[in-house]
Amino acid sequence: MDDKNLCRNNNYDLLRILATLGVIFIHANFNYFENKYMYPQMTANYCIECFINIATRYSVPCFIMMSGAFSLRNQRNSDPRYFYKKVLCKTILPAFLAETVFCLHDCCVAIIAKTSVLAPLKGLVYGSYAMWYLYMLCMLYLLTPLLFVIKNSLDSKSYGLFSLFLLVWGVISQAVSSYKLPYTMGTVGAFLGYYILGDYLLNYFKCKVPITCLSCVSILMYLVMFVFRYNGFEYYTYVTYRTFFSPAVCVASVCVFLLFKELHIRTRLDSIAKLTFGVYVFHSIILKYVHLYVVNSFLGISELYCICIEVLITALISLSVAFLYDKLCKRLWPVYHI
Repeated sequence: MDDKNLCRNNNYDLLRILATLGVIFIHANFNYFENKYMYPQMTANYCIECFINIATRYSVPCFIMMSGAFSLRNQRNSDPRYFYKKVLCKTILPAFLAETVFCLHDCCVAIIAKTSVLAPLKGLVYGSYAMWYLYMLCMLYLLTPLLFVIKNSLDSKSYGLFSLFLLVWGVISQAVSSYKLPYTMGTVGAFLGYYILGDYLLNYFKCKVPITCLSCVSILMYLVMFVFRYNGFEYYTYVTYRTFFSPAVCVASVCVFLLFKELHIRTRLDSIAKLTFGVYVFHSIILKYVHLYVVNSFLGISELYCICIEVLITALISLSVAFLYDKLCKRLWPVYHI
């Protein structure tokens, strides 16, 4: 089976698309929820925006689990020379090119505003416009050949327990520690549990739980998070990387991942799913300007309408930009399409 077949799955192509929309919802919603989340109140705007903020948290963990599932199922990726060449052209170089464009954009804005260009330059190190995720993902990819050595030395049961142990460690470590960079070993190590667990759940684990139960557990976890947040429990929300390691988020994300494993989707979605990388890369900077336009043009209408409008416009523009960016990357790096 070739690489394309090992990386394509209709169920998870749909999850990839929904997770991308989830990320856009997180950022669009937070433009309005940012000034509310520390002050819970039983209003429609607070409750709905809070639930959106919580219910979309499955997106990044599911992205990581899908990356691990499809990277670690292909034995050819155990060859560092082959895998690193592929990752360099598919992820690292495209991400660096985009980050460079963002840095130049921010430097131009700073120069026009006559402010320091130091902050935009820091973006290259810390990852600006939600690029922290790709910085962290690149580190996971660099560890992948080593993970094959560990994987091949364990039986499936031990491998599953190992992945679960790492995820539990991630939950604990994110509760007691914080890290300034998304690619420090503390942050990467925490996400490593999701990465390996995705491979185990997709390729080894036989789920005997009905889809309805998985859905109910996910919803229950979201309700639990809502209750905790409404009562002032904000411990996992102060640092960007921590937000995906609340125990309830972990359980809900795993349930969502397993739920999509059990679906039977016949429609091919790969033509859109393959553009989700570009959509993620560019959505944040596009949303920045869409938000300014929406706020200035729709004063007086419901915040919830504004959020939906921003998500729709941002998704459509980002999809168009991602299509063009995909074409550019294929021209620059021939193995990008692998």
